[in-house]
Order: sequence, then C-alpha cells, then structure tokens
Amino acid sequence: MQYNGLHYILDAIGSPELLNDTNVTLAFINKAVELLDMTLIVAPYCVAFPMATSEMHRSLQSLEEEGLGNSKTADLLRKSLSYRSEGVYGHTAIAVIAESHIAIHTFPESGLIQVDISSCKSFPWNFVSDLLVETYSLTTRREYVINRDLYELENMKNTSSLTVL
Repeated sequence: MQYNGLHYILDAIGSPELLNDTNVTLAFINKAVELLDMTLIVAPYCVAFPMATSEMHRSLQSLEEEGLGNSKTADLLRKSLSYRSEGVYGHTAIAVIAESHIAIHTFPESGLIQVDISSCKSFPWNFVSDLLVETYSLTTRREYVINRDLYELENMKNTSSLTVL
C-alpha cells in the first residue's frame, strides 16, 4: 500500500504533576522532533489555562441552591476549583513542523492527556509512544495510528468516505 504519511493519536492517563508542567511538554516536543528526524519550523508554542473561576463558582452556587450540592457535577466543580487554587490548569502546546504538526492538550485535574502528531512522512510511532509513557508516567493509554493514503484519492473520483473510530 502506498501512502502519504502517518497520523498518531493518543488519549491517556498520566501523572497530574507532569501533565501540569509546561516545561515537560516543551521538552517532550523537542525530543520527539529530534527522535523522528522532523524539522521544527518555529519553537513550540504552549499556553496554560488559568481559567476564570467566577463561572465555576456561579455554577456551583446554582447547583447548591437547587438542592444539587451533592451531585457529581457539584463534586467535580469543587475538585476543579480546588485544583485551580493550587495552580493546576493544564495547557495546550502546538509545534509546526515542516512535515505537519504536533499538538498536545493536558488536563492534570483529571490526569488526562491528548496527543496528535501528523506527518506527511512515515515515522516510528512506537518510539513516540514509549517516549510519552516515559515523559508523563502514563498508566493507561489508547492509541490510533492512521496511514494517510492520499494517493488513493485520485482513484476515488467524485466520491466520499467516512470512517468513524
């Protein structure tokens, strides 16, 4: 099969402390780019999310006024507000590489990470997987590897295809 590149997607659970550290994510991107022999066009861009808590407080207050102070939603809001007070925000990092992109979203309050690496060339995704496990102390992960067969499009002629994973 002839294809044009690879798309690697990860949803995982890891260390909240590591997922909260933007320096860990930036170091991962730089290591991955080197490991995969890709070309970083500009330095990775990372944005932390110090979300405003006022809306969260209003929502929690509304739930409590409606007698839903013991609901799962209220508990989640309390947990999130506690994390926010401790400086746990999560972040998004994006790197534009000559081959395509790397995007990472962290949610340390729930220990979650999402990674998306797309490239117009094939790459050893298992190396990336190992590096992610090592970097973020991942305990559980779900990975998708998609071969991008763009040349096949030329033979499809006025048709469409959808695959839902």
